[in-house]
Amino acid sequence: MGNFLTKNFVWLLAAGVGVYFYKQVDEKSKAITKPIGNFLAQVQFAINNSGDIKYPNAGFFLNSEKLDYTLKVNNLVWFDAIEKLHPAHKVFLDEIFDSDKRLKNQYRPLLNGLVDADSIQTVKKG
Repeated sequence: MGNFLTKNFVWLLAAGVGVYFYKQVDEKSKAITKPIGNFLAQVQFAINNSGDIKYPNAGFFLNSEKLDYTLKVNNLVWFDAIEKLHPAHKVFLDEIFDSDKRLKNQYRPLLNGLVDADSIQTVKKG
């Protein structure tokens, strides 16, 4: 084994340096390409006269599978998507979740049901 390391030390070192530089370039390229991709998407929206998909009516289904056993959001992609679908959703989410994105106890009845202005008011009234 010692003979193998002695003969191939340079190649092993080169491979390690290559992996290090690859990871550095990969992280930096993501920082550069994401804004470019967002810009190109906006250009395409302008050309096609389209945009992000928005819900016509405020309200969403609060699926219990999106929360863990402590009722904390376990799927941040879902949370962000719901927030972006309608401007009122941010207000709803801020109302029913605390700063740790955990469902407030008083809003447990909304689990697996529709969350909208009416259902939130119903829960508040008790």
